[in-house]
Amino acid sequence: WEATPEDADEEVDRGDSASNPANSRGGELRSPMNDSGSPMNGSGYFTRLGSKVSAELKSSARRRRSSVHHLVNMLTADPKYKWRRSRDEVYKALHRKRLLTAWGAVAGAISATLQNEILYKGFEPTSWFMNILKAVNSVATVVCCVGIYGEHWHLVLWERLERHLQRGTPLQVLIPPKVVAHRFHFWVKFLAAAVHVPPFLSFELWSQGMGSLVAYRIESLGALANLCRLYLLWQIFCDWVLSDLPNRHVISAVSKVPFDSMFCIKRLLNSWYAVNYVVVSQALAICFFGYAFRCVEVTSCLLPGTTIAGCKSENAKFWSLPDGSTYEKANDIYLWNAMWFMTVSTTTVAFSDVTPTTHMGRFLACVAGFFGIVIVSLVTASLANLLKFTPMETLGLTIIQREKARVQVRQAAAEIIGVWWKRKKLRKLSSRQADPDHIFRLKTDFQNFQVQARVDVDKLGAGATLLKLVDVVGRIERSLATVTRHVLFEHSADEE
Repeated sequence: WEATPEDADEEVDRGDSASNPANSRGGELRSPMNDSGSPMNGSGYFTRLGSKVSAELKSSARRRRSSVHHLVNMLTADPKYKWRRSRDEVYKALHRKRLLTAWGAVAGAISATLQNEILYKGFEPTSWFMNILKAVNSVATVVCCVGIYGEHWHLVLWERLERHLQRGTPLQVLIPPKVVAHRFHFWVKFLAAAVHVPPFLSFELWSQGMGSLVAYRIESLGALANLCRLYLLWQIFCDWVLSDLPNRHVISAVSKVPFDSMFCIKRLLNSWYAVNYVVVSQALAICFFGYAFRCVEVTSCLLPGTTIAGCKSENAKFWSLPDGSTYEKANDIYLWNAMWFMTVSTTTVAFSDVTPTTHMGRFLACVAGFFGIVIVSLVTASLANLLKFTPMETLGLTIIQREKARVQVRQAAAEIIGVWWKRKKLRKLSSRQADPDHIFRLKTDFQNFQVQARVDVDKLGAGATLLKLVDVVGRIERSLATVTRHVLFEHSADEE
């Protein structure tokens, strides 16, 4: 609340005893005056002053709210912001942000991998070419982080649109940054994508275990972290897989079925290309685990330009085994050896001439083995799905069964009529025809065959190309069915 000149004049008119208890007339104390001119006590004065302050605060709050509403209406009325009220336009913008994030992740992974490769070739980690690659990696990291923020900003707008369409809640299209900052998934993706090695930065990390010293260049660990960003491509792939579903957002809202990553995986595994997807996934996993295995198995103590004093000791060059024996450590930078080891690990063979020597290498081998078990189970499920009959094959088998049932109906009808005719003419029945169980089975089989023979092929096609069969014995079948039904249900009791 801010005082106005009128309020100051009013306070002076009421008496200066509130500010200066002693007035000019002999130092006497004067009480504040009310509206009628009579003195009032201090509690009434402060009550009136508090009501004035409260009224002014409410008035300022109303002015602020009206200004905010005016700003919101002005922004939403602007044609540049109308797309925020369209679900299709918001989804297109969300997809563009995901593409930006994916491009940043790919560029960062390529630059970090090049840093690691030229480091293994003997280049200095502080050379100008290495700093250029680190600068490119930093720019790609900034692009990736900006894309992640834009993606989650559009996700917040998308969620508000869904609530507005489904529940009728008011739609707020202005999203401050703090709303995005309160999302946990945003920080997980943001921090995972922000890890990189900036220019003019290079150092080594080392650890010692089992009597051996292993050291890693920060460039190698940065390449491994940047490769993990490639998981951001999965959402782009899911959008591509689900792009052929018409009105999937409306269908998802009505049926309460989320078309998310799990639905995408189920659709891939239930398609006719499931085996291809599983094989490609295993190949990509072998490449990733193989490259990561090589990064954690190479020690920087055996690379040129190391700055760790402990790398000159014997335990940095000669590593010990649990049985007490030692061997000379050698860096195997040949990528195909690491990929061969991961191939036999993911296929659950576990036989190779490559052995992990570091704790990180053993950990990656365990993860690759568990991943291989999952892949083998998915291959089995995909093959089982591949061996299922297609809808056209199922239709053809159903038509064949119908034709077989029509033949069996005629045979059963002929046998029933033959038994009835022998009984009518008092002929001798065979032991099989005289068996009551056989007669009962004939009746049951005839009824079942008759149901199967009446299957309508048009109802089985479900939009597929139907096979039109010419029934040349329809009249005979109807006649046999009429005669057999008459024998079974009208004369069977009298004959027995």
